[in-house]
Amino acid sequence: MWHLEDKYSGQPTLSKYDDLAKEIPDSDALLITTLDDIAWLLNLRGNDISYNPLFFSYLLFHKKANGEHCVDLFIDATKLENVADYIKSIRANVHSYDSIKTFIASVEKGTKVTVDPANCNVMLNNALKEAGLEVKCSGTNLVEHLKARKNPVMQEGMKQ
Repeated sequence: MWHLEDKYSGQPTLSKYDDLAKEIPDSDALLITTLDDIAWLLNLRGNDISYNPLFFSYLLFHKKANGEHCVDLFIDATKLENVADYIKSIRANVHSYDSIKTFIASVEKGTKVTVDPANCNVMLNNALKEAGLEVKCSGTNLVEHLKARKNPVMQEGMKQ
């Protein structure tokens, strides 16, 4: 794993958290299951998939009223050894990849969690409902919309 520096991404992760929080005004959290969206949001890259800078993971983004948004990242923690300090700086709590279902069961009942139904698998969708969470369907991939807004650094990177 490696951190994609701001000079390449054009936007620090914590700033992306702020933008994402605005996309879910009626929710407490957003479950992200698409690998490219997780990599983009966290400004991280990996090599789990040949010819793609992605890594296997799930992410639960937590919107906080005080602006101290944070995430729970479900991944093989050994992959993060090179970026351990960065992970702490972006308020990411690391959990094993296979523990997501157990974690969801521990989330406070009634928590409003937004999901993109086109990208949330049945296992996770059922886990959210079984946990007594209020599932809100976005109808669209919210992170993808943020990724589409290219800042000048991203625009230059695309040209290169």
